[in-house]
Amino acid sequence: MNDDSFESTSAVDLLTKKMDTVLTKLQMLDTIENRLDNLFKAMSKIEDTVAGLDKEVHNLKEKVNYTNHIIKELEDNVDFNDGEIADLKRDLKASQKSIDDLSTQLLYQEHYSRRENLMFMGIAEKNLMDGQGACQEPENTKDIVHKFMDRRNANFEPARQPLISKNSQRAEV
Repeated sequence: MNDDSFESTSAVDLLTKKMDTVLTKLQMLDTIENRLDNLFKAMSKIEDTVAGLDKEVHNLKEKVNYTNHIIKELEDNVDFNDGEIADLKRDLKASQKSIDDLSTQLLYQEHYSRRENLMFMGIAEKNLMDGQGACQEPENTKDIVHKFMDRRNANFEPARQPLISKNSQRAEV
């Protein structure tokens, strides 16, 4: 019986050792399970963060696209305005040339009027309309001036004036 008791004690010891090993391994499995739970929680937080970052990236892409669209419209408007400004400058130059030409013509007409239409003071003008509204024959201005000058005892000789011909060259009359 001794042998049986020794064998049973040794079997119990062996079984106890195996049970201790199994318990130790189970404790290690509990530790591993806790670590895996912590890893899953950390992974879940990372996934939530990545999803938030994805939304932010998507929003930023939309904002960049909108900004690029606005920039394109502004560039188009600037190009259009540049064309309009060029047209207005061209029109302004043409208008300025027209104004200069008209000013030159006005000066020429004023000069011509002064040269061709002399006013003499002290000579009475004849009324060309008679009392009944009919027009009378105009007087000969040259004769009137000669008579006026004769009355003043002056010698009247028409002055020789240079005239401007159509070719813009001076010619003597």
